[in-house]
Amino acid sequence: MRNLLAGTRIRVQNGGAAFQLDAAGNQTGISPFSTLAARGQPGPTSPPGLPGAPSPAPAPLPSPPTTQPPASTTTTTRAPSPPPSATTTTRPPTSATTTTTTTPPAPPASSQLRITAPADGSTVTGVALVSVATGGLTGIRRIDLYVDGVREQADYRPPFLYAWAASEVPAGSHTLSATLVRTNGTTLRSPRCTVRTTGQ
Repeated sequence: MRNLLAGTRIRVQNGGAAFQLDAAGNQTGISPFSTLAARGQPGPTSPPGLPGAPSPAPAPLPSPPTTQPPASTTTTTRAPSPPPSATTTTRPPTSATTTTTTTPPAPPASSQLRITAPADGSTVTGVALVSVATGGLTGIRRIDLYVDGVREQADYRPPFLYAWAASEVPAGSHTLSATLVRTNGTTLRSPRCTVRTTGQ
């Protein structure tokens, strides 16, 4: 037999006859080692110990259970965020210079209407010239001159000047004042001016 190693035996069964071939092609009769069933299925194998009976195939060993390695669980722990920086920046106070322009209140109308001559506290004799300033007042119909509260004269046009006969009043202290009469009928009185007369 070709391609057979020395010592190799081939067992052949043909129906109820069985024989064995060696590498040299020598044929040796042996006991049948298998019986075919009626339906062509292979019969039971020869009991162990009989010459030439095939050894039963060893039962396959159960496969060891496959143990899946536990899933790797990775836990990521984040470090806590640092607290926000609580840095307080203190700015130096800003030097602010505030210049406030204060407009003086307008003087009352009574101070705009005043006697400018003779001067308050002065002494007059003969015929004294009395001058009244209006301080830019408008709507003037006339200005009356009063001596000791009695109306003496009236002037309708600026400048408002009066010739007062100081010699005709008793010697002593007297008060002069002016009253402005507006075109709408309202009046405005000036502050008093005190003078002394000598009776001359």
